[in-house]
Amino acid sequence: MALFLKKEGKLLELVDPSLGQDYNEEEVITMINVALLCSNVSAAVRPAMSTVVSMLEGKAAVQDFDIADKSKSMDENKIEEMRKHFQVINKQEISETQTQSMSMDGPWTAASTSDGDLYPISLNSDYLKGRD
Repeated sequence: MALFLKKEGKLLELVDPSLGQDYNEEEVITMINVALLCSNVSAAVRPAMSTVVSMLEGKAAVQDFDIADKSKSMDENKIEEMRKHFQVINKQEISETQTQSMSMDGPWTAASTSDGDLYPISLNSDYLKGRD
């Protein structure tokens, strides 16, 4: 709905009618445009939270939300983004599997990487003597 109203140049129709005319149009347009940026299907395109705050405070320019990029339906965009996401996850899993298999190859030793054991073993302990 918001995308359609943006395309038609009628974003102010999103304003709650109970406000009447008691609002700053420029601030409302800014908030709606920031909301549109934040709702982008692609996380890479969404602004960082610090940027959002700066835009809402008027310290940073609000990037223009390009409707031309929305030629695909939102469902198609979501499917494409999910496909990319799972490709990345799949690559990470393959990489982790390879790393695990590489770490299991080679000789195993009883050496520890720490300076010393937390609980050093005393060969003269009563516990070891009673185990014979």
